[in-house]
Amino acid sequence: MQIAYLEANPHIGLVHTDVEYVHMDEYVKTDILPIPAALARNSADCLRGDHIIHMTVMGRREVFDEEGQFDESFVTTHDTELWMRLAETEDIGVIEQALSFMRLHDNHLSTNNLTQKYEDRLKLIDKQLLNQVSGIDSHIWRKRYNNTRYALGQENYRAGKFGPAALQVTKSLCRNPLVGCTRFTARAGGPKKQTCCCSRT
Repeated sequence: MQIAYLEANPHIGLVHTDVEYVHMDEYVKTDILPIPAALARNSADCLRGDHIIHMTVMGRREVFDEEGQFDESFVTTHDTELWMRLAETEDIGVIEQALSFMRLHDNHLSTNNLTQKYEDRLKLIDKQLLNQVSGIDSHIWRKRYNNTRYALGQENYRAGKFGPAALQVTKSLCRNPLVGCTRFTARAGGPKKQTCCCSRT
């Protein structure tokens, strides 16, 4: 289906599809969980946390020859960095149909090492800012950066790294005093809505 899509849309550089999640404890395809976020179409979508699932991507050979491969200095966000880089020069196609299954389990690199994930995300935002990625409102950059820094501070605190934790949280609060306020409100007896501080903005 991806090949047919690329042949029918010569202006598209790469295309990706939806996936369906299969629960870790099930070995049949009947217990399916829908993907939790939207499918990315550009750099701004990637930054907001929308998805390009690696195993669903199919692209033209010349696109990768011209733009390069993964930046191996990233441990957990090398795929996102590549998609954002490609999105600067290529149109991204989306097939909103689940053509793959992904099993949910507890050994994902990005969930087992959240500290590394958030450090890589900050590094990614810094790199994109340095390269002046187009089409992304500066407000999105700032909010994503502050939320990620706040989350990194939380992970450092859980790991007993209180100095780095205080530094990250303080820097985040100085830029946006309201970061993380949803969690605080919930603990104080307010609305029970609790969102991840790195959720889509």
